[in-house]
This record gives sequence, structure tokens and C-alpha cells, in this order.
Amino acid sequence: MGLRDQLIDNCIDTIQTRAAKKGVRTEEERTAAIREGIELYQDMMSLDEPFTDEEISQITRTVEYNLSVTMDSGSELLSKDYVPWYFERKNQIPSRFWDRYRKFLAKKLPFKVMGELDVSTSKIIDYAGDPKIEGKFQRRGLVVGDVQSGKTNCYLGVTCKAFDAGYDRVIILTGTTNSLRVQTQMRVDEGVTGYNSDPEKHKELIGVGLINSRLSISATTSVVSDFSVSYVPTSSGKSSPSILVIKKNTKVLENVINWLDVPQNKDASGLINESLLLIDDEADNASINTSTEDITKTNKMIRYLLTLFARAAYVGYTATPYANIFIEPDSYDEMVQFDLFPKDFIYSMWAPSNYIGPRSIFEPDGKCNYMLRTIPNTEKLFEGDLFHKKTAVFEVMPDSLKKAVAAFFISCTMRDLKGDREKPMAMMIHISRFNDVQDTILDKIQDAIDAIRDDIVSYYALPESESLKHETMKFLHDVWEEEYSGITDWPHNSWIEIQRNLNESVHPIKYMLINAKSEEKYIDYRRYPDYRVIVIGGNALSRGLTLEGLMVSYFYRVSKQYDTLLQMGRWFGYKDGFAEVCRVWTNPGIQAWFGYIGRVNDELKSDIDDMCAQKLTPNQYGLRVQEDMVGLIMTSRSKMRSSAKEFVRKCLAGDVYDTMYVIVDKEITQRNYEALDSFYDRLETYSHYTQRPDHGNICWSNIPKEEIISLLSGTNVAKKNVWYSFSELSKHITEGEDKWDVAIISRRNDSPGGSKKTLYYVHDMEIYCPRRRTYTFKPDADPKVVQMGNRTLKSPEDSKEFLTEAEIARVKESKPKNVSARDYMIAGRNPLLLIYYLDLTDLEKVPEPDKKDYENMIADLDGLNPVGFAIGFPAGAAGAEKKLVKYRANAIQQRLNADEDY
Repeated sequence: MGLRDQLIDNCIDTIQTRAAKKGVRTEEERTAAIREGIELYQDMMSLDEPFTDEEISQITRTVEYNLSVTMDSGSELLSKDYVPWYFERKNQIPSRFWDRYRKFLAKKLPFKVMGELDVSTSKIIDYAGDPKIEGKFQRRGLVVGDVQSGKTNCYLGVTCKAFDAGYDRVIILTGTTNSLRVQTQMRVDEGVTGYNSDPEKHKELIGVGLINSRLSISATTSVVSDFSVSYVPTSSGKSSPSILVIKKNTKVLENVINWLDVPQNKDASGLINESLLLIDDEADNASINTSTEDITKTNKMIRYLLTLFARAAYVGYTATPYANIFIEPDSYDEMVQFDLFPKDFIYSMWAPSNYIGPRSIFEPDGKCNYMLRTIPNTEKLFEGDLFHKKTAVFEVMPDSLKKAVAAFFISCTMRDLKGDREKPMAMMIHISRFNDVQDTILDKIQDAIDAIRDDIVSYYALPESESLKHETMKFLHDVWEEEYSGITDWPHNSWIEIQRNLNESVHPIKYMLINAKSEEKYIDYRRYPDYRVIVIGGNALSRGLTLEGLMVSYFYRVSKQYDTLLQMGRWFGYKDGFAEVCRVWTNPGIQAWFGYIGRVNDELKSDIDDMCAQKLTPNQYGLRVQEDMVGLIMTSRSKMRSSAKEFVRKCLAGDVYDTMYVIVDKEITQRNYEALDSFYDRLETYSHYTQRPDHGNICWSNIPKEEIISLLSGTNVAKKNVWYSFSELSKHITEGEDKWDVAIISRRNDSPGGSKKTLYYVHDMEIYCPRRRTYTFKPDADPKVVQMGNRTLKSPEDSKEFLTEAEIARVKESKPKNVSARDYMIAGRNPLLLIYYLDLTDLEKVPEPDKKDYENMIADLDGLNPVGFAIGFPAGAAGAEKKLVKYRANAIQQRLNADEDY
């Protein structure tokens, strides 16, 4: 890095640090902070050559982006015997390993994401246990994230803080393939040890080692070798902290155990008097005991390894925790002790706002749904299609795959023209699990791509009109026109510029086969930071393998299991700066599966959040996961052996669904106001509103359902309202009753929940905004949200609107105690839409340390009242009929159900 680049990076760090201290939130504040920060930095450094316009533009873009990305705080379930220690003695813990890792990551991660990573890693090491205490402990924990969301960054941060806090050893289990082990070893080299573990590189300093090379860690694995007793001392030694990066392989685990389990390592109690942190990456894969009789060998060895140490913490990481939640919590063995159920803590991480996950792509209203492309069902890639045999031959390259390859060529060229020439770019083709079939795929694709390349070389330099006379160039032009010509804010996005640069951009593209038989098992991005590749493979392309700069994915695989299918989605993750050119080709059935699994996954994480809010422990971790999509199961049946089927009667009819998470972002709230104002104008064309004389609700009756669908499509609600999904609701509304009732909820001072402060005029209508005293502000969510107290927005007082006095009386007679909002959704009434303009200004119950954040949130709204919604379907409503939904319940949920039955 040159001096000028260092000055730019330091300027960016300075601006971001000042912005964080000042609590910069709005776009106007960010713009002012950047302008002032650049001026102050140049004055402070007395630069002979001030920043150029181009450099100022680079600084501005980077800071604006970094400050705009947010990350919601994680949630935790903690055992009753949890004793906090890390934060109490944090000031006495030297922060050497973490400091250099933080500086290493600060150049790569958005500012707020880095801050949340610091918080979450501190919490996780705190929950893992104090390595310096006298005595013994065996702790078990689980960290739940998202596919390709940054779990490795997290557990490397935990590793660094573990060494700082005094842990003697860290062992990282990386999965079952060598490609994943090597990839993880590279990340450990960069983020923890600070040197290249390749013996030929002679401990060349890299990553954190370039920041501080004086820290010593003993490492007995490398990028070329897993753990082997032939390469390590006969005694385990204890001169410095040590780290191992090993496969979940019984032979490797046996080698580690034999190396450690020797008399010279143990004290009088028969234990190694040291502290061990064992991190299990992809903890739902290979680690689970799937046997009903003898303990499976890998699980048994992991547990035995933990028992060798006086103080041992097991921390599993996974994006697909289905198998983990079905571990029998009371499982115990005299020799290997506790199973891997996370009895001590469960930590659920939400991904940053720039993360692209399943619902972003596969939900019809997802922010990245534009990436999705369909492989027609009429295209059969093999004999037997999705269920082909290992003898299948890939004879003809289908039109959709040709188009995907063309899209990759064009997107590489577009990124080069944008200035990304030195960055990695990749395409993934995953259409068969059989190695021999993958060989035939590679042959066909090489032939087709070489033919396209030859034509590019022949025709790219011709005048546009001449070039387009040739079939290949016309095909490439047509793909660009259909896929990319509409991206208006991409520099140099004209066909003639792309045509002129195609040859230079396409020429470096390599082919690579990654499977169990291939010579190449991974991509060494340290050696080839600008690698440009089309990767073909099967199962080796899932479970943690990262393809940097993945832009185009062609996926045509079938799996019946949620976890396996989700892990195959290598296209999830972060696409900062090139998301617009990313595309995912797959067939309609697979698209539906991914969308369904995305909703189920978010429901599971939302359930964990619910339990955290109730301050439940892991041993009260009663969960059930929906398993109601034909052809899909959560995970392998052997991992679900302690689970039980449970049928839940799900029905929109006879209930009220609300947005318990309400957006408090000014710009989004303003857009919701505009959509609502237009909605009210349209309602007035059907009938003039009436205002109730008592509480002041403003009401319209018998509104066409098309108006309700139009409003819902034009308003924004927080994605955390998992089952308040426009695509789901609109389907039920379309199939349901023709006429709806609409009410803006108002609360006069003398009515329940009435506002003492806010008399408000909405579209010339006077309302008293419902006051909420109890709510939780989540400033790191994107967009910022508040979570309603008691996890609900609605009330029975609201849902009885439009009922007659006689109907209300009958409901109360049928249920004299605890009448709920759903009880008023009686058969025969219209479906109901309730609109809430919320008064959040009463901060009496907000804890003093948090009050400033709440005050800033209210000030940022600039007088706007955030908007929430509730939708009610009457009992027996058409389109919202009852159905039994199949779930799988874990052992704890089964006990809770039994207690309820009793």
C-alpha cells in the first residue's frame, strides 16, 4: 500500500470514528460529517498535496456506504448458572490479538458491523467461560448465523479474544472436506497467527502479522497438512498458546487425542490442567450423534477430546441449526459425558443490512428478486433430469446455461469498466452430485466457451454494425440488452464499450472442477487475488466453501433437506458494489423451496428472539420447526430421531395479525404517509369517513379488497414481522371476501391507551395517536425499528370496531374473562384493516442509559408518528381457512406440550 492510500484509509477511519462519537444518523448529518472530516484531516496532517477531487469522491463513497450499513444486535439464551466474567475484568485483559485482528478487519467491514462484531465476540467468549478460574468446567454453546454471513469473522474474533483472556488452546473443526479445512487454515493464518503456514513460505508475514508480528502462537497444522503425529512433538507442550485447524475426520481426531492423552500432560486428577476452546464450524454436519445405540464415532471423539481438559468450552457455529435443536438435552455418557446440546448458551446473530439472503432473492417482494432467472421445465439437462444417475451424459448445453455464461462474460466486462479489474470474479455451475457427470459437464462447457471466445477475438474490434452481423456477438448483445442495459447508474454501460473490452475481460477466465477426485480443491485467493473462474462441482461447492466475487450461479440440484439445500446457496452473502450484475438461474420448484426455507429459517430465529425476550434458558429451548412443504424435510432423519411430529392448526381466519416491529426511519415513514394519503383519497370515493364520538377512530366500511392489496403493496413494514408477508397476505385477500372495513385507530385522553400529548391531523382528519410506553428501540436494525411491548400492537379494543353492541355483548358472554383481539373476529363480519399512528414520546419507562438513543430516534422522526398495521380475518373467512401445518418439535417442546396436556 502506497503512502497516498494510507492517508486515504486513515482519513476514512478518522471520519468514521468522529461520526460514531457524534451519533451521526441522518443523510444530512453524514454529508456534513464527511465534508468537515476531510477538511480537519487535511489541516491536521498539513498535506503538501490536498486530496484530489477523485480521492475526495473515493473517501465520500466509502464513508457513506460504511455508515449506512447497520446490524441488529444478537440475542442470547443463557443457563441459570451463567456467571459473567469477561466484561468485569475486560480492563485487565491485554487486547493484543484482538486489537491487531480488529485493525485488519476495519479495512474490510462497514463501521457499525465492526462495532457489533466487537460486542458479539465479547459476549460469546464471556458465555464460554473464564479460563483462569480455579476448578473445572465443561460448557456447551451454539452460535446461529446465516449462510455466507460472516461466521468465520466471528469465530476468529472469538479465538483472538480467547487467547487474550488466557485460553491455552483453540481447536477449530472445519467440516469434512480438505478444501474447507485449507480455506479455514488460510483465514486463521491471516487473522490469528499472522504468518503463511505453507512450509515453502518460511512463515512469511501476512494479514495481522503485518500489523504486529511480535505475538507468538504455536500452530501444528498448515495449508498443506492436517494434524499428523509424525509432524508434531511427542509432548503437547505449553510454552505458548496453540491452535489447530482440523477436519471432522475420525482418524485426525484420533491423532489429536493420542497426542494429548498422555500421562506427562496430566495432573494428579487425571486431567490436562489447561483451558480449551473448541470451535465447531458447521456444527450441524458430522458432529451430531445419529445412532440410537452406540454413539457415532465423530461425536464420541469430540466429546472425549473435551473431557481431557479441566476447563473446556465447546462453541458450535451453524446457519442451519435444525439438527442441533434436536439433540437430546439430557444425553450423558459416563466416559464422554455431556452431548453437544448447547446447554449453557445459544447466541443468535442477525446479518447486517447489506447481507443478501434467501428471502431477499426468492421472495417476490425481496430486495434482490431481480437476480432470479428461471431454467424452464422444458429444458431437461440429463436423462432422468434432476434425478439422473451417475452414468448420465451431459450431451447438449441448454439455452439457459449458454445465456448464463454470456451473462458472466458481460458482467466481468462491466466490472472491469467500473474499475474492479483487480478483484476476483466467479461463476458457479452446480447441476450434478456425481463426479463422473461433472467431468462431462466440464468438457461440454469448455468446448462451448472456447467457441464463444474465438468469436469474440475475431469480431470484438469490428464496428458495432459489422460485429452484430455475427451470431455470437448478436447473442451477447441481446443478453446484455435484456439483462443489463437497464442499469442506468453503472459507468460505461453502453454496448460499444462492452464490445470493445470483451476480449480483454474474457481472456483471463479459467475453468475449475472442484470435487473429491479433482486435483484442485480450493482457490488460493492469497496467491491469485484477481482470479476469474467458472467453477463446476457438486457437494464440494456447499458447506462453507467461499467463491469470492460470485456473480452468476447456475443451480439445478435437488435435495430433500432444508439444511443441505440452504448450504448449497453459495450466492448468498455480500455483493457490495456489484449486486446489480448478479444473477441466479434455477428452476421454479427449487425457487419455491428456497423461498419457503427462508421463511422457516426466519421464523426459527424469531422464535429464539421471543425466548430471549422471556429470558428463558437453553433447557427451556422448546422449539418446533415447520416441515410442511411437500418433498422437503429439515435434515436427515437420523438427526431428528429425538423429534416428534406436531400438527399445529394454522389459520388466518378468526385472528388478527399485526406489525409488532414498527419502522422508525424518517424517509420510510414519510413514504408510508404518502401511500396512506393516496389510499384515503381513494376511500373517500366510496364513502365519506365516520369518526366515532367516544375514542375518535376514523372508519370506512365496505371497501373493495383490491384497495387493501394496493395499499399493502405500496407500504413498507419491517422484515422481522416474519409472517406479515405481502406475498402471503395478498394471496389470502385475493381469494377472500370482497369487502373490507378500515379504521385509523385513535385514542382520546379518557379512553384506554389514550394519548395525553399527540392530537394529530392526518389528511385533515383529527386523531389522538395511540400511546406506547413500553417498547424496545433497535437502532442497529435496518431500517431502525421499535418492538412493541408484549410483542403485539393490536388490542381487543381495536378489533371490536364495526361490531354492534349486541355482537360485542355476545362475545363477552361467551368468554367472560380475558377477551382477546381474535375473539372479536366473529363469523359474518368483514375482514379488518387497522392503521396506527403511534405516539412513542413517553419515555418514562426507558432505562436511563438508553434514554439518549430513544430521544435521538424521536428527534430524527422530525414530528412524524411511525405507522403500524393490523389485519383481521373473520372466522370462516374465504381464502383464510384452517389447515393443519406439520412441525417437528424438539424434546423440550414435547415436554412443554405434555405439561400443557396435563
